[in-house]
Amino acid sequence: MLDRTVAPAATPINKIKIPLAEKSILANGIPLYSLNIACQEAVKIDLILQSGVVQEDMNGQSFMASKMLQEGTSKLGSSEIAEKLDFYGAFVDINSGFDNFTFTIYTLNKFVKEVLSIVQELLSDSIWPEEEFELAKKIKLQELQINNEKSNIVASKQFRRNLFGSDHPYGTILTPSNITELSREDSLSFFQNKLLSSPQIIVSGKVTEEVRETIGDAFGQLQISENPVSTGSFAILKNNDLVRKDGMQSSIRIGQMSIDRNHEDVHLLSVTNSVFGGYFGSRLMKNIREDKGYTYGIYSSIAHLNEAAFQVISADVKREFTQNTIDEIFKEMRLLKSELVGEIELRAATNYLLGQFLSSLDSPFNIATKFKSVLLAGVDYQYYYDYLDTLKSVTPDQILETANKYFNEDDLVQVVVGDLS
Repeated sequence: MLDRTVAPAATPINKIKIPLAEKSILANGIPLYSLNIACQEAVKIDLILQSGVVQEDMNGQSFMASKMLQEGTSKLGSSEIAEKLDFYGAFVDINSGFDNFTFTIYTLNKFVKEVLSIVQELLSDSIWPEEEFELAKKIKLQELQINNEKSNIVASKQFRRNLFGSDHPYGTILTPSNITELSREDSLSFFQNKLLSSPQIIVSGKVTEEVRETIGDAFGQLQISENPVSTGSFAILKNNDLVRKDGMQSSIRIGQMSIDRNHEDVHLLSVTNSVFGGYFGSRLMKNIREDKGYTYGIYSSIAHLNEAAFQVISADVKREFTQNTIDEIFKEMRLLKSELVGEIELRAATNYLLGQFLSSLDSPFNIATKFKSVLLAGVDYQYYYDYLDTLKSVTPDQILETANKYFNEDDLVQVVVGDLS
């Protein structure tokens, strides 16, 4: 009988093998990547388009496309679309990001043909009813009004603007006037001319030959386009910005431009950042949350976009602790650059990161997400295998060297929404 009073022995993880995707090409040139790695009769289909914010001619076009695609075709109204998808037990999630526009479909294998028929109709015959368009604008305006009262959202937007500059899409801030001035015709033009830009499809789950053929039938005849994606230049506006706002808390964002996924130091920087502020046991969390009690949570993260990468330290704190928190952030940064990390502390971080990576491979759909990340970054699975090797071999000396190379105080952009008094 199993003795549950005794913890199981910890064993090292020597090797991880991530399933490879099988590539095929649809009739119109769209690449299809298949991950047939499940027993359950269900699939997830990601249609990834290069038609995010970077492709917009006017702010808000991509966002409005994500809201209007399920609002009606020449044959189906919005309620009929919702009822049909619900009948088949399917779920469709549409998201517009900075670089990509993603159409994600979850469905049972036996209903793939019916569900993709609906999706194909949405992509080729969406009519954007005027009444639904105006309603979507009103909802977005209300959302912007509410969000502009939240210090954390204002801080994140202002940080991006200060980091990338207002001339680049990464630094643009969607405003109420942008939504008000956006016409149905402007948005529909984006849908008709730019939405189906450089598509790629990833299907995961129980991917049979019938599923692949059905995907080919549904998407292989779409009229696709090729559009340039670089639409602006970076220009850091200023290093420090204080936006005074009444309330109980201040929101702090401090960060800088970082290195992309192809850089030889990318994994060392990831581990260094985790020790500093990348997980619940990090130095920032132990000092500023557990010891000082200034905030419920503080994190340092590194974001990778197509045209740039950046590090950002984020915290929402009581107003009276704003400056104290900033001082402690810089204190921890200087310590990381001047003293070796202890072996126990380093192994705690790397063990956490290893466990986190393993948990991200616990289902076919999560494996597809991992594949999607390397596909869009233009790298392969060796990126992950190098990361795992780094977790096993990284030393305190390497952490010290990496911190000194990439944690540069003079380059930091600092935004506070609240009060420094």
